[in-house]
Amino acid sequence: MLLGTIIYGLLNSAILALMAIGFNLTFGISGVANFAYGAMYIFSAYLSWMLFHLVDLPYWLAVPVSIAATMALGALMYQFVLL
Repeated sequence: MLLGTIIYGLLNSAILALMAIGFNLTFGISGVANFAYGAMYIFSAYLSWMLFHLVDLPYWLAVPVSIAATMALGALMYQFVLL
C-alpha cells in the first residue's frame, strides 16, 4: 500500500515537473507565456485515452500518435497565434 502510494506520487511529480520544464522552455525561447500549455497536455492525454479505448489501438501506438497530434497542434498555435 505504501509503496504504491510512493510510486503514484513520484509519477505525478514527474508529470508536473515535465509540464513546468516545458512551460519554462517555451517561455525562455519565445518570450511569450503560453497559457494554453496545460490544455495541450490535457488534449494529448485525452487523445491517447480515446485512441487506446475507443479506436482500440495498442498503447505503444496510441501514445506516439497523440504526441504527433499535439506537436502539430502546437505548431499550428505557434504559426497562427504567436506570430
